[in-house]
Amino acid sequence: MAGRLVLVMAALVLRASTQTDESTVGLHEEVEGLRVEVKGLRMEIGHILKKIESLNHISYDAETHTLHLNTGANLWLHANSIDNRGGNLIIGQNHDYSQASNTIITGAKNRVQGSGNLVIGQFNEVSGHHNIVFGNENSLNSAHSSFMGGTKNRGGGTKNRGGGTKNRGGGTKNRGGCTKNRRGGTENGGGEGGEEGYLNGGFVFGSEHEVKGELISILGGHGNKVTGTRAVSVGGVGNRCDALDSVALGGLDSISSGIGSVTIGTKTAKCTGVLSVCAGGQFGSGSGNHSIVLGGFSNRASGYGAVSIGGEWNKASGWWSSAGMGYRNQAKGYLSTVIGGHNAVAKERSECLLGVKDARRTDSMELKLHPRELK
Repeated sequence: MAGRLVLVMAALVLRASTQTDESTVGLHEEVEGLRVEVKGLRMEIGHILKKIESLNHISYDAETHTLHLNTGANLWLHANSIDNRGGNLIIGQNHDYSQASNTIITGAKNRVQGSGNLVIGQFNEVSGHHNIVFGNENSLNSAHSSFMGGTKNRGGGTKNRGGGTKNRGGGTKNRGGCTKNRRGGTENGGGEGGEEGYLNGGFVFGSEHEVKGELISILGGHGNKVTGTRAVSVGGVGNRCDALDSVALGGLDSISSGIGSVTIGTKTAKCTGVLSVCAGGQFGSGSGNHSIVLGGFSNRASGYGAVSIGGEWNKASGWWSSAGMGYRNQAKGYLSTVIGGHNAVAKERSECLLGVKDARRTDSMELKLHPRELK
């Protein structure tokens, strides 16, 4: 009997020992869980303290409803990468910036897509990157371009719109520019253009301009069309610069379509020759390479290096020929010259006619000279 009691007591002791070990393990696990939780709380408290410290740079004026950044503080907004959304500074109401990043928008009801744009005004639509648009109801799809003021300007890429007041520019059906300006591509004109139109690095002031291409500048004026790379239009109304490095300075309805051609203060002139110049006058035409038309009415310089100066309806068609200061004179020969008079024609090489009236007549008050007669 005593042995049996010993065995029962031993079993009870063993059972109690086992239960104690299980309780100890459970207690250790609970302590370890609390330790991990405390560590997490400490980290969270640290983040909160850092946020509280950053708030020391910010103060709020309840009376004026103004949030201040204290002296020495910077405000840094940025997306995680250039393709990410976010990092925008938005001022105003009803903007659409869901596809924008690293962009500044102020005004009302602007719609912006892309990265690094600056849009100020209302009802503007801008896509692309690193563009600047000021104004109202402008539309631009481009890169590195600027529309400085105006309204309803359009310019950009395929079927995109952007620019100044009613300006258009881009490719097929693209519109962009300044006031009524257009930037287009193939078969663009006044309205809809080519599929691959674009504007890159353009800078436009003015109204109703039409622009397409790269590195284009329009400074003032109204209704000018610039499509040549690196072309420049300054002032004037209704002028065109279609070629590489072409320039239009003032004037009205003139065309610079030759490479490096220049029109200056002229009306309805046309420079189609390479490095040709038309300055002053009306309806002048410089179709010869390196030709010059200065003043006058409806004068022509079609020969290489030809010059037509003053008068009316004079033509210099020979290489290095000169015609001017008369009426309906023609210099057709190589190095020929006609000055003054009317209806005179210098056909021979180096022929010079001064004050001749009708090449078939010679009056005492008129002079016809040939280089062989000059001493």
